This record gives sequence, C-alpha cells and structure tokens, in this order.
Amino acid sequence: MMPWHYFALIILPFFFASLPLCVFALSCLSMKVCDYCGLENDDDAVVCSECGTTEFWHPETATFAGEGPAPFASQAGPAQTSTPPSEFRDPTPEEMKQDLVTLLTCPTIAEADLVVSELTVVGIDAFIPDETMSQTFAPYTFGAVRVQVAPSDYELAKAFLSAPPEQGQEPDQKGTAEAPPA
Repeated sequence: MMPWHYFALIILPFFFASLPLCVFALSCLSMKVCDYCGLENDDDAVVCSECGTTEFWHPETATFAGEGPAPFASQAGPAQTSTPPSEFRDPTPEEMKQDLVTLLTCPTIAEADLVVSELTVVGIDAFIPDETMSQTFAPYTFGAVRVQVAPSDYELAKAFLSAPPEQGQEPDQKGTAEAPPA
C-alpha cells in the first residue's frame, strides 16, 4: 500500500496541470462576440472591452449566411471598419463667449492630432481636451475626440480646414512651398 504523500507527489501534479486547460475550455464556451469590432468578450460583459458598444451576438446561436453556425471573429480575420468623417460643430452664441470653442470632433486621436498640427503650422493655436482621456480610456472616446480653438480663431480655422489643397505647390527640401517653374 502506498503512503498518501506518494499520491500527492504523483497524481496531483497531473490534475493541476490539466486544470488551466479545463478552465480555458469552459471559458471559450461562454463567449459573446462584439457586433461592431468582432472581439470575443466574456458572456457576462455589458459593453465590449475594445470599442465600448453594447451590441453582441453568440456564435453558438447565430447562423452564417443562413447556412450554419457563424465563425468566431478570430477565424473571420480583421474587421473591416470605416471611420466616420470629422464633423464641424456650429457653436452657440453662449459657447462663443467661452475661452475655447469646439471646432470639430474626430473619430480618432491620430486624426485630431493631425488637425492640430495643420492648424499650428498656420499659426492657429488648437487644443485636444480629450487627449489624455483617449490615451487612457480609448473605448470611451471612440468617435468623439474634440479639437478646440479660441473663439476668435474659429472662422479662420474652419475656413482653412475646409479649403481644398492648392494645386501645383510642392514643398522643397526646407519644408517651405515654392511656386512651380514657369
């Protein structure tokens, strides 16, 4: 007859080694997929941990093109999303009395940063109030990154960003634009 510690030394390591595999297999069965970005979330999730939306579908109950179970998002490949365009905001007279006015909202922090860079080049000071928030809590600012300017610069900034790019001018090596040769 084997002493009890042999059982602990021989059998229990095999049991505990397979335990993470069992937990992983059970967690895969209770997943719901985000309808917007395709991320697989826990079954008890209220919002998607990637994009913050509340629409989900369960792969076990969904059908793919009406012919059977839908594939997991990891099997379908990357999500094809298009970002909504930036939208200019029309401030109210009360907002024009404040220190900063929201010029437009951008879908991503990268696009907002590009707008601020373009405005800075022409001498218009711009500010992204949601910059830190979007870097820390990205799902909460998706599609709503504000770019703000001074009320006195609002019309100039809007006209600059709305104007089509000038044709025939290319930057030289120093970064300044020069007229094309005649």
